[in-house]
Amino acid sequence: MRLVTCLGFGVDAHHGVNHVQVLENLAELERAGAYLGALSIPGGSPQARDYVEAVVHARALTPGWPSIVNGQIAAALQGLHGDVRFTARTAGSRLFVNPLMAVYFTVDLPGLAARNLLLPRIEDTHLMRQVSRIIEGFRAQTDTRIPRTFPH
Repeated sequence: MRLVTCLGFGVDAHHGVNHVQVLENLAELERAGAYLGALSIPGGSPQARDYVEAVVHARALTPGWPSIVNGQIAAALQGLHGDVRFTARTAGSRLFVNPLMAVYFTVDLPGLAARNLLLPRIEDTHLMRQVSRIIEGFRAQTDTRIPRTFPH
């Protein structure tokens, strides 16, 4: 079995990811038999401590470019929430660090790939800018779902 696991739920809102739609997509993957479940990293666990230590270590090695994603996940593992600042790279944006960032959502890779409309379009790309250009073009010519906020 080939798996895809996603950690950091909510981090990509800054990039236009609507997380209500992420949950809808997970529901559709469940219907197709490709959603395999979720598990969290308890904040007091050795795994959480190791994760936070790894983030601190990586930040020390790359002080000018700390990972926003890993920083937010580490903050969530430490019980922090809301607009938590740990790098100037997030200046001007409003963060929403939350416990869901420490949850692994796992799906079956073939089931996920079968639903991905971009894979055939990016198959022959080699550079990130090629992928970005194709995604932008796809979004411009595709009717996308209207983003919604959480209903409750």
